[in-house]
Order: sequence, then structure tokens, then C-alpha cells
Amino acid sequence: MSPEQAKGKELDARTDLFSFGAVLYEMATGMLPFRGESSATVFEAILNRAPAPAIRLNPDLPAKLEDIINKALEKDRGLRYQHASDMRADLQRLKRDTDSSRQIPAAAQEISGAAQLAHASGSSVVTVAKQHKLGLGITSVVAILLVLAAAYGIYAFLSRTRPAPFQNFSVSKVTETGKATLVAISPDGKYLLHVMNDNGQQSLWLRNVPTNSNTQVVAPGPVVYMGVRFSQDGNYLYFVRSEAGNSALKYLYRAPVLGGTPQRLVTDIDSSISFSPDGSKFAYLLGNNPKVGEYRVIIRTLGGGAERTLATAPINELVTDVAWSPDGKTIVTPVSQPGDKLSALGALDVESGKRSLFVISNDLYFTRPVWLPDGSGLLALAVHAFSNQPQIVFISFPAGKVSAVTRDTNAYTDLSVAADGRTVATIERQTHQNPYVVSDGGSSQAREFTVEGSATNEVSWTRDGQLLVTATGSGILCSIPHRTRRPCFLSSRTRISPMPAPTDAPSSSLLAPRSRLISGAPMRMVETRRNLPTVNLTMRPSAPPTPRRWFTRTRTTNCRRLRWKVEHRNRFPNSQFSAASQFVPMVRQRRS
Repeated sequence: MSPEQAKGKELDARTDLFSFGAVLYEMATGMLPFRGESSATVFEAILNRAPAPAIRLNPDLPAKLEDIINKALEKDRGLRYQHASDMRADLQRLKRDTDSSRQIPAAAQEISGAAQLAHASGSSVVTVAKQHKLGLGITSVVAILLVLAAAYGIYAFLSRTRPAPFQNFSVSKVTETGKATLVAISPDGKYLLHVMNDNGQQSLWLRNVPTNSNTQVVAPGPVVYMGVRFSQDGNYLYFVRSEAGNSALKYLYRAPVLGGTPQRLVTDIDSSISFSPDGSKFAYLLGNNPKVGEYRVIIRTLGGGAERTLATAPINELVTDVAWSPDGKTIVTPVSQPGDKLSALGALDVESGKRSLFVISNDLYFTRPVWLPDGSGLLALAVHAFSNQPQIVFISFPAGKVSAVTRDTNAYTDLSVAADGRTVATIERQTHQNPYVVSDGGSSQAREFTVEGSATNEVSWTRDGQLLVTATGSGILCSIPHRTRRPCFLSSRTRISPMPAPTDAPSSSLLAPRSRLISGAPMRMVETRRNLPTVNLTMRPSAPPTPRRWFTRTRTTNCRRLRWKVEHRNRFPNSQFSAASQFVPMVRQRRS
């Protein structure tokens, strides 16, 4: 074992030369170079003590051989043999100088004497080996074991389990307008390209992170942006958007970072783009063109505009994201509902177009994959089947192991990674919802009902009007509004099913009698019919969760606010409530 191996440092070929020097020392002397009564004392000798001079233990050794051994056993590997070829040359030179058959141009008597001397010196190592046959056999076994141990150590070092990226990171909030929807970070990490949505008018902005200055790139307009990107060299920015009056048809544009008129590159595109490692090509997705019910993965050349279809798939599997690997061999696309599963990530071979699913999940839905520069895996957004809060995850490649990066009550809507692989830009969506309880006296008597945990999604009353059931992102919280007792919590594995209502009651009424409920900020009032009986709720464990809804819910998104419209079956068709959401660009930086 070399000193650097004992210290746990990075190993290289010079470590093996140290081990060979130790074997050569034992062959020449019949003794171990570093000895001790325990492993600790042996390690201490390897790190701090020089071995006994070999020529003292075996006076017949050539002085040059001792020099070779000492150089191989140098504790500082900078002073050790740097290459095995150097050590081999010294040993071959020693053999030449000590070979008894070597011819020296001199007098015959001198030749004879020199030959005898060379023969005696050249056979000294062999003589020592014959004197220590047992030691030589043991040494050979030890040498083989040392080589095997070194090989196993190197294998274990290279194949050791590494922690997933971004398990330790710091967060910097860049904007607080609540209007950001998409983001991309430049390769050098100094600029953020982001889309802002202000009352349906979307615009493109470029922010310099060190100076915190903001410049408008494209003026606001009634358009919809789908994706933004920087070129590989950081000189151009690319964006996919619609035009006014036709939000279905998208176009790809390119513009210089320092300003200029955007140039249209592609007409009809259904995804963001991803560049090849050299930046000369990009990949994107196109659905229902030319064949309806099918989408294509297309590779297009930047210069000439030539394109080829890499693969096709059913349109029901389309997720509008694509990611080209750093080695240029693979393109990853999310796959929606492959077979009987919820989501998957597919790896497309760039040469053959053959697709293989390297991660399949029935619990997570994947979007926005982006490669880490070292090719070890991808960051992506993943949302649970019964949640609306996408989180950032790391997915190893090709193993497909999913590791959580964020575990909070916020939601994330976009991802971009800088060239150093240590900085990530994302859009964080913070949802603020506060339930209020209002009596028949009017909204002036509204009382806020504080709920711990994630945002409130749904509220309801029990039959007696006492227990408020609040659905959160991670489970069910049961509380009594007018009591101070800590609410009980039921995880998302708890199944809720309604009991039959009385025969004389409307079959779908869930709201408490003689009450009104206000939810959201800004608030809208939901009024109930008076004196209507309600159904009771029972809770019994079951897995997986099977949702049963008494309300149908539709969601529309308009940048700064999420709205849900609640339609009561055959009752109160105009009832609704709103929930305000904040979209905040975030920069997450991994700590080493």
C-alpha cells in the first residue's frame, strides 16, 4: 500500500510502482520493507519511516539496485518513478552493466577480470533468490495478493455510490413580480432569459444576474411562449412562441443577445428545442404533421436548414420537451402514459432512432428534462399523480434511479442548467390560499381559519356542521373551526368515501346548512342553499388512494393566477372560487 493510498488520496500509476518497489525490496533482502506488530504501526511506517537499507541486509546487492528500490519507494510520488518505462530502463541498464557476457574493449586480462566481476555481480540477485526459496515463494503469493487487492480497491473507488447532485444547495430569489413563466440560464451563468405575463400580454426579458439589471428583448403582445433557450456559445437566444390571433401555431425565432430583430427559423413546432453538443443542430417535436395522430422527433441543421425525422410515436404519448445528451448520442423525451403506466422517459439513439424507456413510473409524471453537463443524468420536473405541485428530481442515466432534489410545498414550472452543472434556474410557483368561515351575518363577519401545511384545495363540512375537512397537497386535515384543539392529519393513503345521504336529501349536497364559505385571495363568495341536509364522511385506510369527487373541476392558467371553476352537480352552476399564485424565478446553486 502506497502512502497516498493510506491517506485516501486519488490514485494513479505511480501507486503501482511503489508496490512493485516493495516486492523488489523483499526479493532482494528477504525482508518486508515496512514491518509492525499491527496495521496501525505498518501504516505509520509506510507514511513516515524509510525502510532499512537493502545493501545492509544483503551486502552482495549492487549499489545501483538499491538506488532503484529507494527511488521506487519514495513517499513523495513526485520524486518517485513517474512511469513504469523509466523504471524498466534503469533495470535493463543495471542488467547490461552487470551481465558477465558483456564485452569491454580493453586488454585480455582486463576483459577476463571485468567479466568475472560482472558475472559475480550479475548473479548476486539470483544467488540471494536461491538462498531464500521459501521467502521467494511467499513473496510471489504476497505480490499476487497485493495486485488483486489494488485492482479491487481501484474498482471499488471507481464504482462507489456517489450522492445525487444538488442534495446540498443554496437558493437566490431573482424576481418577486409574480409574472415570470419561463426561464433559461446562459452557459456562463451570468444571464437569465425569462418570459413575463402581465394580464395576458407576454414579453421576453434578459436579466444580468451580477448587476441585477433587466432589459426587454421582445415587447409585450397577445402571444404564448412555449420555450426559451441560449445557444451553446451564449451569443444567441432562441424562443418558441405563437403569433397574435393564432395561439395553436408556434414558431421558432433567433435573436442576438446584444439586440437585433428576431429571425424566424421554423414554422410549426410543438416543443422547446435542444442543441447538439457542438451547437450545429437542434432537435424538436412536431405533432399531427403530416400524419394526424402521430408526432415526430426532428433533427434540424442550423446553417442550411436541412432536417430529418429521427423517430415517430403516437400523439397521445406527446410531452412537449426534448433533451440532447452531452455526448451527442442520445435524445431524451418524456413519454405520457406508456402502456398502463403514468409516465416514462425515453432515450432515442441519434443514429438509429431506436427508443428505450430507461425510467417508467406509475406515481410520477415527468416534464422538462435537462441534462447535466457530465452526462451522469438529468434534472426534471416530476409531479405525483394526485398533486399539482411539480418538484425537481435527479434521474441517473442509464440506471434510471430517481432522487428528489426539492421537497417543499411550492411548485416548479421550468428548468435550465448552466454549463458548469452547478447552477440551475427555475420558476417557483407559490400558491397562497386562506379559507374563511362566514356566518349568515355577511362578509364583514368573515373569520380566517388558519390551516397548517400546504395550500388548501377543497373544503367541506360534516353532517352536523362542526368538522371542517380540508384537503392539502399531502393528505387530509380535519379540524373544528371554533375549537383550539390541534387538528388531526390523515395521509394521502387514506381513502375518503361518502356515506349514503338520507333518502329525502339531495344526493350531491356537501355544504353545511346555514353557512357560506369564502376561499382564496382575492376572494369570491360561495353561498349554500339553506336548510339542506348534508352527507356524512367516513375514513378508512386503503392504498392506493382512489379519489371520489362530488364536484367536477376544471383548471385554466393565466400566468399570475390559477382559477378553478367548481360546478355542483345539478346545483349552483355559477358557484366558483379563485386562488392566487405567485410565479418567482429562482436560481439554485449546488454547493460542493
